[in-house]
Amino acid sequence: ALTVRLTGELANRFEVWYRVHVQNVGWMGWAAGGERAGTAGMGLRVEAVQVALRAPGQGAPSSSGQSTSATYLTAAESGTLSYSLLAGGSWGGWASNGGTAGNTGGAAVRAVRARLQGCGVPGGLQYAVHVADMGWRPYVGAGSEAGASGKDVQAVRMRLTGEASAYFDVCYRAYVKGVGWMGWAKGGQDAGSVGVGKPMLALQARIVPRGHVPKNDGSVSSDPCLNGGGGQLLSHANARQRRIVQATNTTPWPGPGLCAGWVEDVYNNAGLGRYSGNACDLYDQYCKSSNKNDLKVGMIIAVRTHTRTNAGSIWGHVGIYVGDGWVAHSVTGGVKKVKLDYWIDYYGTTVTPKWGWLGNVNVA
Repeated sequence: ALTVRLTGELANRFEVWYRVHVQNVGWMGWAAGGERAGTAGMGLRVEAVQVALRAPGQGAPSSSGQSTSATYLTAAESGTLSYSLLAGGSWGGWASNGGTAGNTGGAAVRAVRARLQGCGVPGGLQYAVHVADMGWRPYVGAGSEAGASGKDVQAVRMRLTGEASAYFDVCYRAYVKGVGWMGWAKGGQDAGSVGVGKPMLALQARIVPRGHVPKNDGSVSSDPCLNGGGGQLLSHANARQRRIVQATNTTPWPGPGLCAGWVEDVYNNAGLGRYSGNACDLYDQYCKSSNKNDLKVGMIIAVRTHTRTNAGSIWGHVGIYVGDGWVAHSVTGGVKKVKLDYWIDYYGTTVTPKWGWLGNVNVA
């Protein structure tokens, strides 16, 4: 944060206005005449400054490009995040700011309540739950009950709204029965399990300065959600991974028998460089794991040989994992998407399908 002020005769003739561009936030509102501009106690650096001299009474310069109206904010203004779980037929007490709600050795969660109080900027908290046999339920807020009568809650999503989302992140993690604490999720990501029939037993959540996700201390996985479809969820992918997925939708089909060429075009179109080789080469050089817990959005998935086609028996086959249990690949007739398990079963007739980063560059 910083302050600016004029002195002497200059202070009698002009007003000084200034604003700062804050890490992970953007341009904040205009301050004037010695007011504080920026943040304190949030670990967010000032990345740029604008200063303008204005005639008295002329007011602030244009707010073009402004992300929020606030001029100055401290960590204390994040407010208090509280949450409570329904389990074993009764509601537990309210936990807050990283405390544990629920019982890691107790009954399955049946409903969730949460609330954000005392936040220093406009905005609020919304949350939703994934319920057994029903899927995701609508978002609610302001302490309302999220769940479905008599059904286990398996995962949760939380997100901030309004200007609060410009300065702060809501981070949360779930304890999954028979698994343990999953990694921290934030901003609407899935936390818990989906499609594996395992309920939540406990929840931790907190408000942090934007971009400051807690460490995964005590987590059994860095991934926030155990996904029954296998592989990372698209909602957990970063910007570079999403560019790969987008490129799978826009990269033209190169023709039959050119699966590796299409994969290489996708990576090149996503700005990740040009690589070359057939599917057999890519399998040998870059595909290291057959564990679904290692499978990330944007990774290539390949076999060095298979029995489905004559060309495949020589050159193998390769595609790209695009998240949520789906694989995109170039086959006769065009670019198609198939379920991960189908791809593995269909092409894994000779060798075990494996996955990894093209070029061995970790995009995640």
